[in-house]
Amino acid sequence: MKNKYLLYIGMLTMVTIILSTITLPFMISLDFEKIDLFSLNTPPSKEHLLGTDSLGRDVFSRIVYGVRVSLLVGVLATFFQLIIGVVIGVFGGYFKGKISLFISIIIDVFMSFPFLIIAIVISSILGPSIVNVIIIISIFQWTEVARIVRAAVLKVSEEDFVKSSRIIGFDFIRIIRFHVIPNILKQIIVASTIAMANAVLIEASLSFLGLGVKPPMPSLGNILESAQNITAIQNYWWQWIPAGIITVLIVFSINSIGRGLEQIYK
Repeated sequence: MKNKYLLYIGMLTMVTIILSTITLPFMISLDFEKIDLFSLNTPPSKEHLLGTDSLGRDVFSRIVYGVRVSLLVGVLATFFQLIIGVVIGVFGGYFKGKISLFISIIIDVFMSFPFLIIAIVISSILGPSIVNVIIIISIFQWTEVARIVRAAVLKVSEEDFVKSSRIIGFDFIRIIRFHVIPNILKQIIVASTIAMANAVLIEASLSFLGLGVKPPMPSLGNILESAQNITAIQNYWWQWIPAGIITVLIVFSINSIGRGLEQIYK
């Protein structure tokens, strides 16, 4: 029962965040690019619910649109991670011998890369942008998905119904499509929640370093980056605490969904 509560809390939190970012721009006027030089670093008020930043931009508007961007990066990066990770994991788990060994080596090699250093170098070369962040995450963060899928396929491929399908003469594609994938869907779903939570955190980290989403387009990471000086931290709490709380809530809700599904499916 506790696992179901964890799942429900995560889903409720995520749905609330998503619906808020979708509906709020239609309910109230939000302009994340507007600069007001007469309202620099102003505290929360009726005009600015979460105050303004050092350029006079409305922090609440930037957070609402920043959540959209961060979730977009998370969803797309997770999608591409799943494509790469599931394909490689299925091949590594279904085929034995040299193919399985080769794929295991590839996974180990990618996992040995110092991701943050490589991400910083590639972002510095390609430049900060949403597309580049998605590409970097997708190329270098699929290994966890592949490991989970590979382990699940190794187990399923030893089941009698899979062995019977091989004996009957079903081809590889048919066995994977009708027998393997349906029986590892729960592992894929859990892996996707892990991948998405990591993608949101990585985007925030790269944007915080100035190598992720490029301003003036807001994201949770570059909102935090704009308030990283000691003056903002000490005196302008509204410029970084709300964005930090939202980031924590998003990651918490995704992890809670994943943890709840994992425990329920056991």
